Amino acid sequence: MTAITSGRVTIPAWRVMRAAWLRNRMTLTSLLAAFTAAAGWTLYQADSMRSWLIARHIQQCITPANATSSACEADPAWQKFASGFHPYTVLFLLLGAPVVLAMFGGVRWLTREYETGTFRYTWTLGVSRIRWLAGTLLPLLAVVTAGAMACGLAYDRWFPAGQWLASSSSAGEPWEWNEFPLTPLTFTALVLAGFGIAACAAALIRRTVPAMAATAVAVAVGAYLADTRLRPWLITLHPVTTPAPYGSPAGSLDGSYLLRGWLTDHAGQVAPGFLITHDGGMILPGGQLGTMLTTGSAATQRAWLAAHHYTYWISYQPHSRLLIFQAAWAGALLTVAIVAFGLATWRVTASQ
Repeated sequence: MTAITSGRVTIPAWRVMRAAWLRNRMTLTSLLAAFTAAAGWTLYQADSMRSWLIARHIQQCITPANATSSACEADPAWQKFASGFHPYTVLFLLLGAPVVLAMFGGVRWLTREYETGTFRYTWTLGVSRIRWLAGTLLPLLAVVTAGAMACGLAYDRWFPAGQWLASSSSAGEPWEWNEFPLTPLTFTALVLAGFGIAACAAALIRRTVPAMAATAVAVAVGAYLADTRLRPWLITLHPVTTPAPYGSPAGSLDGSYLLRGWLTDHAGQVAPGFLITHDGGMILPGGQLGTMLTTGSAATQRAWLAAHHYTYWISYQPHSRLLIFQAAWAGALLTVAIVAFGLATWRVTASQ
């Protein structure tokens, strides 16, 4: 007995993981079922849309004609397609998954150990606390990583047609710039961040219901800030600034994200009171300039601006940078996950 309790007997890591797997098999089954249902529903919607388009011979309509519209925007069949499917069921299902699964799956994974006291018995068998924590969490992380990637791949199949249904017509930009947390890379990072917060809350609080409440609040607030603060900030970094024909979307580059547009006079001074925002909004100045920008055709407006030595400038992000911004967004969430798992490790190793 002395040899066992003094730590000279080492339990292999695979046995710790196997024990965690068996102890939490119902939770694992539930997580697998939830990810399978989410991915399955997304694939079902994707195939339904594709079948609808193919049956009416308008599958080519999912190809963009320019930066703001489908190739068949005026086609009655395309308009019927746009009103016949509801893409937000897919979006809400996938975006809500990290909060719900972390709250009901990730928290319970550790608090079960604390509430039953089985962790103390494991420690007496020569298993270090770090080995116990790693062996306990690795099966969970393996399942959620695989499930998140499956959902991201299903979303990739859904996206070509679904992006046009979820676009905001007033934004004038491809929808992917406004919501990109659902690719395999970014969605996996989002899920891992949620489960990292869940593990941290479980290790710090050690009681299921309070830890679930804390996880729900932290993950929901974190996801909201990532989408409304982190994403807009990233997209403003190092934009391309260039003169462009007045009224053109981001220099007529397909898929570019227009940050803002403004006018300068013959002296290079910014025309006060005029601004085009990224969401398609426009602020007009007063006087003759404001009057001209609200009347006539785009060609007439451009001619008047050129005659009065005004230059239209745009600041935008090229579509080629989209993957870079997605990787940066995912990197920030993975950092949150690493810090959260680190705090959980510290709490476990510092506990008595």
